[in-house]
Amino acid sequence: MVGSLVTRKIRGLETGWISTGDKSKPILLLLHGYPDTPESWEFQIENFREDFHIIAPYTRGARPSESPTDNLSRYSLPSTVLDLLEILKVENPDKNKDIYCIGHDMGTLQAWEICPLLGKRVKGLVSISGLSLNQAINRLSKLSQLRKSWYIYLFLLPYIPNALAQRFPAGILKLAHKLGKLPTRNRGRLSKAITGVVKPLNQYKAIVRSLPPMVTEALRGESHVAKLHSPVLIIYGDKEPFLDRPQRDEFLSQANNLTIRIVEGGHWPHRENAPSINGVLEDFFYGNGS
Repeated sequence: MVGSLVTRKIRGLETGWISTGDKSKPILLLLHGYPDTPESWEFQIENFREDFHIIAPYTRGARPSESPTDNLSRYSLPSTVLDLLEILKVENPDKNKDIYCIGHDMGTLQAWEICPLLGKRVKGLVSISGLSLNQAINRLSKLSQLRKSWYIYLFLLPYIPNALAQRFPAGILKLAHKLGKLPTRNRGRLSKAITGVVKPLNQYKAIVRSLPPMVTEALRGESHVAKLHSPVLIIYGDKEPFLDRPQRDEFLSQANNLTIRIVEGGHWPHRENAPSINGVLEDFFYGNGS
């Protein structure tokens, strides 16, 4: 365990997160992707625990975060954000602490959605190997990105992906790491990570279900995107296999203060090259007033 496990009933479901570090310091909210768990942040937690109050939630369906019964909406972004807000309230009931947020993969979608809701408390957002929802919608017209997103189409099939994940969770995790170009030496223990494979697949279906009205808004020139005024750091590996490289014009409606860093690595640069990435994060945090 990289920190203390906290469990609470959040909006009717048992929900877990890792809490560690110095609770007198600013909050560092770590949002993992699929098929990960908070343990995927172990190198960042170890590096930053003295300077931050670290909160790393288990996404819905990854034990100990309870799965809803036949309720796909609890995996949606709005529902996930509500859960995260409640977790922050448990950890900081006075709502008086600055917050830095890092998301990876699916966690970046959550980060871009929650940060505008936290207002001036947010002092920085870091997006690692992931997209905002607005980016994802805009990239629906890009053939190169659609090709790299081939695995998502498989996830959306009925029954089959969930059945395979249930039957071969370790195999799917190993395949994801292989395709994501994460060296074997940088992978976490299967016993810790395997819980993030099966039920969290439903995140993809829940998000895709919510896309049609948002796509319609985008075609009409309308947008629900709230611009983030705090500094934003985008980190991509130079060998990223699943996403086109980020372009500054993708963020014009979302961020005023943006830095893009292309670093050595694949889809998990924060695990593959942890000392280097931690150095980049330190420059970002401490250069922005933490």
